[in-house]
Amino acid sequence: MRGLPWGRSQQPVRLVLADDHAVVRQALGILLAGAGFEVVGEASNGEEAVVLVRERAPDVAVLDVVMPLLDGLEAARQILRTCPRTRVVLLTSRHDERLIFEAVQAGVQGYVQKAHEAKELIRAIREVAAGGAHLGAAAGPRGGPTDGGGTPVGSALFGATGPEPSFRESPIRHSIGPRWRR
Repeated sequence: MRGLPWGRSQQPVRLVLADDHAVVRQALGILLAGAGFEVVGEASNGEEAVVLVRERAPDVAVLDVVMPLLDGLEAARQILRTCPRTRVVLLTSRHDERLIFEAVQAGVQGYVQKAHEAKELIRAIREVAAGGAHLGAAAGPRGGPTDGGGTPVGSALFGATGPEPSFRESPIRHSIGPRWRR
């Protein structure tokens, strides 16, 4: 496992998970513990997530975007403001360019769609915990969110460089249903 910038390299990455669906939280906890992470708390809404992060000081908070009492984006803002050493990965069931842009502006370091494979979330948590950022397919230069002037968010804010993705790697491909793929 890659080391954390603040010297926790030999210990597992500590997580707080927040999702309003118990089965999703439980499944994520099992999946992430199996991948070597330590789940130190689970929350069913954004307010609980903020309190847990303040109490347990995890390395990373994984937050569902749509939750009662306080949505994931606002919970992320509060967490990042009051617990600057905790990094945040948003987990969502939808692709929303405006949300991605707002999340990055708020300081969120990771964004993963629930439709992606579990390894995408694991990769995002590891990259974010190591001090990086992860927007996954959302940050691709073609079809991804822009800053309003046409510059991809991933390139402008995270310094992402490299060739454009092939259609197989493209976020466009992920938005096309299976019956349309050939």
